[in-house]
Amino acid sequence: MVFINHLLNRDRSQRAEKLLQEFIDRHWSEDLVELYGRLEMEDVTRQLKAAEFWLQSHPQDSVLLLTLARLSPAATNCGARPAATSKRASVWHRQLPPIVNWVC
Repeated sequence: MVFINHLLNRDRSQRAEKLLQEFIDRHWSEDLVELYGRLEMEDVTRQLKAAEFWLQSHPQDSVLLLTLARLSPAATNCGARPAATSKRASVWHRQLPPIVNWVC
């Protein structure tokens, strides 16, 4: 995590995103999933696809659901298929506790 923060402090967010994705794929960590969802990328489509992939293995993970809820509106703003993205976001929001929906 220290190295990821080092990269982020040096405007190397693409490298940080790739490393985070690889690490999460191998060693599930809610802390890293949350950090992954907070990365500020120009095109979040890749992030959204990775989070959707993780959802297959962790369908009830509240941190992952929150990450998906955060990424969905950003993906829509980046030109991702708006209808599909909005539909997925609404499904994820229904799975989250009400207070989490408010925080998003």
